[in-house]
Formats: sequence, C-alpha cells, structure tokens
Amino acid sequence: MALDTMEPKFGSVVENFKNENEGYKCGYCKSKTSNYSHGMWAHQITVHDYQDLIDRGWRRSGYYCYKPTMQKICCPMYTIKCNSVDFKLSKSQKKVIKRMNRFLSHGERGKQRAMDDSNSLDPQDVEGNSDLMEAQMTSHFATVDSKKFAKIKSSFQELTGSSSDENRRQDFAAHVTECSNVMSESKTEKKGPFVKDSCSTSYKPGAGPDKEKPPCKKAKLLRLERRNQKLASKGLSVDPSSSAPKQENFAKKLEDFLYPEMTQSPAHRLQAWRPADGSGPPQGYGSFHQQYWLDDKLVAVGVLDILPRCVSSVYFYYDPEYSDLTLGTYGSLREVAFVRTLQSNAPELKWYYMGFYIHSCPKMRYKASLSPSMLLCPETYTWHPIERCLPLLDKNKYSRLEPNPSVKDIDAIENVNEVVVFHDLRPMYYGQYRDLAGSSSEDEEVLHYAQLVGKNCAKKMLLLR
Repeated sequence: MALDTMEPKFGSVVENFKNENEGYKCGYCKSKTSNYSHGMWAHQITVHDYQDLIDRGWRRSGYYCYKPTMQKICCPMYTIKCNSVDFKLSKSQKKVIKRMNRFLSHGERGKQRAMDDSNSLDPQDVEGNSDLMEAQMTSHFATVDSKKFAKIKSSFQELTGSSSDENRRQDFAAHVTECSNVMSESKTEKKGPFVKDSCSTSYKPGAGPDKEKPPCKKAKLLRLERRNQKLASKGLSVDPSSSAPKQENFAKKLEDFLYPEMTQSPAHRLQAWRPADGSGPPQGYGSFHQQYWLDDKLVAVGVLDILPRCVSSVYFYYDPEYSDLTLGTYGSLREVAFVRTLQSNAPELKWYYMGFYIHSCPKMRYKASLSPSMLLCPETYTWHPIERCLPLLDKNKYSRLEPNPSVKDIDAIENVNEVVVFHDLRPMYYGQYRDLAGSSSEDEEVLHYAQLVGKNCAKKMLLLR
C-alpha cells in the first residue's frame, strides 16, 4: 500500500524500550535483580488499545506500560479478572459490609487495627510497586523528549483530526491522572484481606459427636416446635405445615448488602462519587478517581480505568484512621457493584480487573476470594477459572494455564512488515520505513515488540521510529 493512501485511523502512539534483560528489585520477594519486564511509553493511547494490551498481560503505571517477562521473573504475575454479573459474596466479605453498615447507621466501630495490619500496606507494596516502577522508568525519562514529541503530537492531531471532542474522549492518556504524589503522602493499600501466618496452637483431638444421640436441630426449627407445644397445651389446633419454614430463603445480591435501608437519622453518611454517574459508557471511558466521602471528609480514593469490556482497578488508597473498617475490601466490593451498574448500559462491560495475581506471594492470594475469577494464560492469552489454575501454580510458580497443548496464540504476528510506525511525522508500515532507512537492523526489535503487543495492536498503535 502506498504511503499516501494509508488512512489516518490511528489513535495510539507508543515508544518501545529495550530493557527486559535488565533485572530490577522485586517488591514481593525483595530480590534485588530478579524482576524482569518489557516496557514502553504511551505518549497517547486509546481505551480500546489499552483493553487489548491488558488482555495480553500488560499493565500501566501512569504513562509507562509494562509486561512481566513471565518465564524469567522471580514472582510470575498473572492477569486476573472477576465476572461482576455472576459475582458471589463470601462470608468474610458480608462481614466487612455489615461492619461498615453498623458504623454508618449507629456509629459503632471496632478496635483500631495496628498500622502493620495486612489491609494497610506500605507504598512499595501496591500494585505495580512504586519503587520498582520508579527504577524502571528513571532510565527512560531521558529518552522521552517532551518538546520533540509535542511537535510530533501536534502534527499527528492535524493528520488524524484527533482534536475533535469525540477523539478527545477516546484519548485515554489525556485523562490519566498521576497519583504518585498523593500515594507518597497517604497510606496505600492492596484491596482485600491479606493472609497472615497464624500462631501455631496444639489442640487435643476430641471424641467427636455422640453417635447415640440424634443430630442437633436448627434453632429456627426448635422455636417452631416450642411454639406448637404451647398451642397444644392450651388446646389450640396446630398446623402441621408450621413445623417447617413457610418461605424459601432467597440469596441476597451484592447491592442488597451494600445499600440496605438505614435508620431515619444515621450516624454517618458515606458517598462514593461515581465517574459517569447515570450515563455509563461510552461517555465514561477513560481514567477516573472514585472518591469516598464520609460526611464531609475524604477517606478513600480508588483510581479506575473504565475500558470497553472492563473496569480496571489501578490503585486504592485510604485514610489510615479508618483502617478498622477494612476500606480496601469494602472499596473492591463497591467497585464490583459499579461494574454491574455500567454493565446495564454497556452489556460487554462486565469484568472487574484486579491487576496481577501472584501465587508465590501469600499476601497477594486474597484476590482469588473474589468469585468467580479467571487467570490469563501467559502463552496462549486464553482465560481459565482460577480453581483449575491453583493446582498448577502449587507445583510451579510459572505454568502454562491452557490445558490443550495444540492451542496457540491466535493474535500472534509473523510478518514484521505489517507493523505500523510513526516516522518523520508520518504513519507508514515498517517495510516502508526499512526501505527509507536502508537497513534491516531494527527487524528483531520491532518483531519482538509486535509479538508482545499482538497483531491487533501492532497494526493499530503507531510505534515511534
């Protein structure tokens, strides 16, 4: 295809970094040089392209996008997502919600937790690991010439017409809000209850239930029997059907627990500002801060990426004064409910992405408690129920999760000439760029980049040359 016939339909511009052979400090096992990843800088990126990237194991920290080198990294990171439509509350999650509702309704609070509580992590323990991201990005800041790219972006917008309101809404990077300064000043947490090593206590084995006695009856049935006995002693008729529960118990939904009927004069009011409140996608695509206001005080903030098929949780940080309310777990449940709200207007948007699941790190396993969840296979990029993946990860830290050995990556690219690049303020195919450069020395780098982002993104995102 001739250069002048290429349609200006591209919305993402990225700059590739050749850094995956450099080891960095791991924020989970604390090893100094065993964390490996591939990185690129997203000068601007659309929500559709970023959705495709995270479905291939990528994540972002600000404008820096990274993909762990799974077969080489010390703590393999598997992308995890939860189906919000079929979400099932666990007993521990119900307790968290009920504790919050008691506080809001009656002002009741439990004992303040210690600052080293598993729900209150230091900034270096957050998703993406701020220390790690800083170490990885520092060496690349010098290569990102902001003045040069301002000129490139201006020319690119004239070419694509992306200065319109519609394209500005799709310019994902324009909505990205840096939150590193806020995180350095606030207590940051990973959402959910982390697993702690419990104190070992020895117990003597009991004799078990007395087999000669009948099994214990439920309290509700005992109450009914006592009621019938009283009626019979007074000579009143007893309805035989009254000895069994009259009404079937229906399972409550997540919203029934989160939004119960409060007293007329509740002790506190908690409001969670919802991005795209009431309108839903497509108006609500991009990156947002979901703020939690307790009366007139900001107590927590969740950083969310609203994408075509999911809501991706980036960070969650809160006021440590309210650590006893387990705000991390509560916030994740509110975010699941938020996805369900958006799904009513955008049927494809039903997934809640929780970042990475790290099976070799015990305090990260809490993410598996959100059910039903799925993990991404690092070789075929297919999704699999986490219950089937855990036995594999118990045996090996890194594992191919796709059970069928014949399944391959359907989005793999083989022809490097299909990659689109941005050179001399013009989009072109890499084959054309190579002819202009008169050298094939970049073939290996560009092909490796295309294999990481996939054929779909390699044909849409402009790679700076």
